[in-house]
Amino acid sequence: LENKKEIPTDYAIIGYDNILFSKIFFPKLTTIDTDVDQLAEEAIDHLIRMIKKEVNLNRSARKTLIPVELIKRDTHK
Repeated sequence: LENKKEIPTDYAIIGYDNILFSKIFFPKLTTIDTDVDQLAEEAIDHLIRMIKKEVNLNRSARKTLIPVELIKRDTHK
């Protein structure tokens, strides 16, 4: 970098989704891995319940916690 700052010494960078490129980039990108299959299942289940009118559309928002994992690579200390 032009200002002589370096990763991860001066900056930490964290990505999201743990895509293939995070392992290929240099430096290798620290990332958050999400179970997208579980996320999709939860979303589809909620949509089906909305379509079947099993939930009140005016109050259909809900919180669902999906576990994530921090994959530590080279872009953090």
